[in-house]
Amino acid sequence: MDNYTESYLKQHGCTPLYRAELLVKQGGLCAICGKSCKLNVDHCHETNKIRGLLCFNCNLLLGHAKDNISILSNAIEYLLHNEQ
Repeated sequence: MDNYTESYLKQHGCTPLYRAELLVKQGGLCAICGKSCKLNVDHCHETNKIRGLLCFNCNLLLGHAKDNISILSNAIEYLLHNEQ
């Protein structure tokens, strides 16, 4: 594990052991899309609580939506109503 990763995990109260436990709990897959790839620790920016492990794209998705459930729900509705 590189120094940046260790520092990040420590900043969010995530020990390497806890990350490993999350990885096992999630079956080594992203908690949103289920992809098997490098996973990042996802945390709530308000509480700093760790939520799980996400791939880069899913983590970015939540970040761009500002963790706003209404925005994410609206995006789902938009996709459902515009299926081709």
